[in-house]
Amino acid sequence: MMLIKIGGGEQINLEAAIADLATLEQPFIIVHGANVLRDRLAQQLGLEKTVLTSVSGYASVFSDQDAIDVIMMSYSGLRNKQIVELCQRKQINAVGLTGLATRVFAYVKTARP
Repeated sequence: MMLIKIGGGEQINLEAAIADLATLEQPFIIVHGANVLRDRLAQQLGLEKTVLTSVSGYASVFSDQDAIDVIMMSYSGLRNKQIVELCQRKQINAVGLTGLATRVFAYVKTARP
């Protein structure tokens, strides 16, 4: 089983990526991003992205409830379904799941020493 990451940046060519994946013989799982789509959708909804920068210079997007809603719309909704549709066109039998779906992904929090 291969784990494939497809980013969510402006330069990502989804059609080409899926066409490449259609040539694989072994099963795979796609994990995808949707940052540009998220930002575009937020802008269309009139929501501003808030970026926080840590003392060490690491920048991350602040996620209030509106931002979380946009993340779910863009990642779990539109981008996920676009990828499934492209896979089906290339004869890849695909289903789009999220980490929220039936608790597919789970973790156990461990105490730090």
